[in-house]
Amino acid sequence: MMKKNLKRIAAMAMAASIMAGAMGTTTTFAASKSASAGGYGTLTGTLSGTKTTGTAKTSVTKNPDNANLTLAVDLKKAAGGNVVATQNKSKRGVKSITLNWETNLPGIACAYGAHGVQGGSQYKAYAVYTYTDLN
Repeated sequence: MMKKNLKRIAAMAMAASIMAGAMGTTTTFAASKSASAGGYGTLTGTLSGTKTTGTAKTSVTKNPDNANLTLAVDLKKAAGGNVVATQNKSKRGVKSITLNWETNLPGIACAYGAHGVQGGSQYKAYAVYTYTDLN
């Protein structure tokens, strides 16, 4: 079940990046996004970087039912093609996970992120999505 949810979050990040690429400039993504996440308090996703290095972070203000945090990042070329897609899932009960990347692949222009909390015993899953240009 957990793998299925993590794959679903990664698929959502990929779908969001494809939609945003097809739509051109969009205001629904940001380098930092926060949302109310029920019993987890506030879910925050951040994404920043350059064409060669970057950092993504997922955090919640509380994690009372030992849920997993998830993080998926999709690096894209200016023309819209995927360069790298990666995902990370935390141990249960943590309140923050970070993913750092380093690449020398040519043409990377932007990054999309999917940040989630899932798999707890009491509360439903939540996700926020981020986008940033990479200079």
